Amino acid sequence: MIEKMADDLIRYMMEEKMIKENLKEDYTYALISILEKFITIGSILIISIVIRKSIPSILFLLFFLSLRKRTGGLHFRTYAKCYLATVVAYIIIVSISPILSENLYLLLVIFIFAICCIGFIGTVNHPNMN
Repeated sequence: MIEKMADDLIRYMMEEKMIKENLKEDYTYALISILEKFITIGSILIISIVIRKSIPSILFLLFFLSLRKRTGGLHFRTYAKCYLATVVAYIIIVSISPILSENLYLLLVIFIFAICCIGFIGTVNHPNMN
């Protein structure tokens, strides 16, 4: 669905001579990326308003997006699976954050587990990453 929207918009832009035909793939990729980020971030912000957890949600977005930008993250075959995994991870993290703030030992254990997961799943150690 997102791909079709992007293709239609890019086709319109080419018909109106706003972009050159040889740049179609570049514009399509960029537009799909922007739409996917907008949908994901927008959904998380809407959920945060509904569950009244704005501050933890904003912190989640800042850290999660920064981490994903630097590590590459876990990749799913479709955007729908990636979107679902992101939203589920967000709900789990925001749900357990009050418990973790009261239990330092549990926070430390989960922190160490998260570091191991990031090192294993993420591309932190990839030679092409800064």
